[in-house]
Amino acid sequence: MRRPHPRPVLAVFERRWRQQRSRPPRCPSRWTVGPPDFVGVGTHKSGTSWWYRLIRTHPDVVSRGHPKELRYLSRPSDEFTTADAAAYASWFPRPDGKLAGEWTPEYADDLSSIRNLAAAAPNAKLLLLVRDPIDRYRSDLTMLGQHRGADAKAARRGRYATQVADLCTFFPRTALLLLQYERCIASLDAELARTYRFLQLDDEFTPRFPTQRRNVTRRPKVPLPNDRVRELTSFFEPEVLGLAEMMPELDLALWPSMRHLA
Repeated sequence: MRRPHPRPVLAVFERRWRQQRSRPPRCPSRWTVGPPDFVGVGTHKSGTSWWYRLIRTHPDVVSRGHPKELRYLSRPSDEFTTADAAAYASWFPRPDGKLAGEWTPEYADDLSSIRNLAAAAPNAKLLLLVRDPIDRYRSDLTMLGQHRGADAKAARRGRYATQVADLCTFFPRTALLLLQYERCIASLDAELARTYRFLQLDDEFTPRFPTQRRNVTRRPKVPLPNDRVRELTSFFEPEVLGLAEMMPELDLALWPSMRHLA
């Protein structure tokens, strides 16, 4: 007898995601398919669903029914073939002059996924949305719950410098836009216009209800003892310093847990 899902609402979404990922969308007449123009690659629990929705609402961006997170590239790179790359492109039909893309936060933390992305969409523009690493860790751990290895996974996903270094091994630095969750909240219009410009879209477009964030954690966040906070601070500090060195636009003053590094 099948056990009931511990989170019924999540189960509904999982079934919907599996159905949406079961086959590529139909390509209308006079549209073409090709590699995505942009791919959001990270990070979990940093407002990526909200930001992807704002990108998708732009009149020059199309989404033909595929979910935000395709997760198509999340497989060993030695098993990823040219046929797989062509099949990935089939998920992105669009008319001339329009853009299409996806946002799978797990890509940035998986070297095989990055290699696959470089093989399948070498000219894609990449977006990396980051958040105060301890706040992000806590929110991620709350979402992961009691799953095996949840603590290690939540910590690993905050290795921002490692992720950027891996991305820049396969893509030019100019192909990557770094966004800070806290800055997107504080200066939404400016950061959204910056995102549109990076994607070569009209940056004067203003979506309706831009402040409505999605997938906000509703459950009480897991408590973090002071000793664990100190451990995490020491773990994340080198990554944050490395990210600041590679990305001078990073504002450490926006991250309460890392302001001492500013």
